[in-house]
Amino acid sequence: MATIAEQVYPRQLRALHWTVVALVIVQLFSADWMEDFFRRAEHLPLGTLPDTAGSALHALSGATILILMAVRFLIRLKYGTPPLPSDLPRGLQLLALTNHFAFYAVLVLMPLTGLSALMFARDLGAVHEALKNVLYVLVGLHLAGVAFHMFVLRDGLLWRMLVIRR
Repeated sequence: MATIAEQVYPRQLRALHWTVVALVIVQLFSADWMEDFFRRAEHLPLGTLPDTAGSALHALSGATILILMAVRFLIRLKYGTPPLPSDLPRGLQLLALTNHFAFYAVLVLMPLTGLSALMFARDLGAVHEALKNVLYVLVGLHLAGVAFHMFVLRDGLLWRMLVIRR
């Protein structure tokens, strides 16, 4: 039987995971530029496109996340994922699955609400902002899980998602 560290995610999912991580970081650092655009565009017609490099970066990286999440979902359906460790308590398995599916939902809903606020209804910007707070919680839970596996369980689970293998 393969060890946890040997049960790696498919290469495509690992690449998409880290690409989306990088794009989410871009989103966090470019959010202020997009907020500034929305303040200036308050009286402009819906569908007015971002007019600065920073706000355009935010919009384009958000759209890219949406596309990559769709691709990631399809690849996950085709190739599956390694099983959760069988010795992990059922409650932690459920927490891990819930966190992952919540990530999928938020990383699809955020670009959709951002785009919709830009094109159809500015009020959806409030939903987009609320989802940002949910994303922070999900990232915190995810990182806490990573730390738990690394420093408490020491089970090598992290290696399943790393592109560079030990």
